[in-house]
Amino acid sequence: MKNIDSDPTSDQKQESYCPVHPHDFSLLLQRVMQPYLEHILQLKTTMEHVLELLESKVPPADALMASRAVLDYLGISERTFQRCKVKGYIQAVDEQVKDKYYRHRDVVELYRIYHKRLPSRLP
Repeated sequence: MKNIDSDPTSDQKQESYCPVHPHDFSLLLQRVMQPYLEHILQLKTTMEHVLELLESKVPPADALMASRAVLDYLGISERTFQRCKVKGYIQAVDEQVKDKYYRHRDVVELYRIYHKRLPSRLP
């Protein structure tokens, strides 16, 4: 039985296995990717545009909403909203002279609890 490790031809076979010298690999990669490069750049630009649009439409989780905006978003009456506050479903975070303010993420959570589903629109 022949030991493969000591066979000088096995080393030569392993070296010749790679069809491209490592130095030329980046050139080969560029040549192969060139037809797709324009599409990749267009996709990147489109994704950046979509991300900017989403970020402009979705308020941050810590954004505050006034009571009237919360009622309109939830589609509930003032009395129902009062009951939700008494039950502890939502709590005001910033109290002004006339109006109380609520965190956006708390309002979305209350929507999920009250309507038993996720909202299809954002405030």
